[in-house]
Amino acid sequence: MFVEKTKTYLAQHKIRVLSWQDEFVIYDQLSGDTHLLDRTSGELLSLLSDNAMTRGQIQEQLVTIFPDNESQEIDSYIDSFIARFNSLGLLSEATQNQ
Repeated sequence: MFVEKTKTYLAQHKIRVLSWQDEFVIYDQLSGDTHLLDRTSGELLSLLSDNAMTRGQIQEQLVTIFPDNESQEIDSYIDSFIARFNSLGLLSEATQNQ
């Protein structure tokens, strides 16, 4: 599964982000669900709660975090990230008005 670079993504609704060391807890204020995330996923979801980002912008963020990783690994991570958080209802494709 490859997600288009031009699509823009945004955290679906209000979330609260708490972090310590290399772990993040995301609290979904609408559903009451909490999610324990690794540092990378937590940082990306936190960024997406403030600003919509294209797949290309997400990729740029990951390249700064993992400069030694192959682009295929980063692409695979992005595909998994978008699919996972979309299925949890925490991420959606942004409209131009967002």
